[in-house]
Amino acid sequence: LNPFRKLLFAGVPGTGKSMLCNALAKRIIEKDHQAIYISSADSDGSSFWKIQRALYVAADSQKPTLIILEELDAYLSNDEKALILNVLDGSESFENEAGTLLISTTNYPEAIDERVMKRPGRLDRIFIIPETRTVGDAELMLKKYVGEMWRDEHAAVAEKLVGYPGAFIREVAIYSLTQLVNEEANELSVERLNNSFNRLRNQIEERDEFVMRRSMGYKL
Repeated sequence: LNPFRKLLFAGVPGTGKSMLCNALAKRIIEKDHQAIYISSADSDGSSFWKIQRALYVAADSQKPTLIILEELDAYLSNDEKALILNVLDGSESFENEAGTLLISTTNYPEAIDERVMKRPGRLDRIFIIPETRTVGDAELMLKKYVGEMWRDEHAAVAEKLVGYPGAFIREVAIYSLTQLVNEEANELSVERLNNSFNRLRNQIEERDEFVMRRSMGYKL
């Protein structure tokens, strides 16, 4: 591989970007390569020095290295943007002869300006991780999360799940199973799955409506 490659996984929250990164990191480690995760969740937040340090560790190890940088947009919204752009160009990165692959993620690709998204070399490839696209995919995912409680008639609920991210489908299943345990029931009915779907969908709609009202209020 090129000594430094940069990929971006983009998609709405809950589509599986982080799960995909975790799976790739596990595979890298199994091959005795190196995986580095950059977190912005601690007190230092989204600081440039974290990326710089990860690149230094990768180069120093002389092993093929995967660097995972979640929420790239957060790093591009502060005063260190120019430094991040230099890293993506390669001018501020340490060269790893064994190869370094940087995979970044974002829930908000629209927040990343065109100097990153459209300039060749800063991001080699952009992959869109989509919501569920087909009934077959939704059914497979619902079946996975329902597990041993799955019945063929549950497939009718899968039709409603097209267009939703995987995390939504998972929550529909988990809430249904939780209610099943609480009521000491032995079978998961289609009605119970439908109720779980409607409950979660309504919560999301209420949340979106609340956010919209607040946003409109701030503009007044």
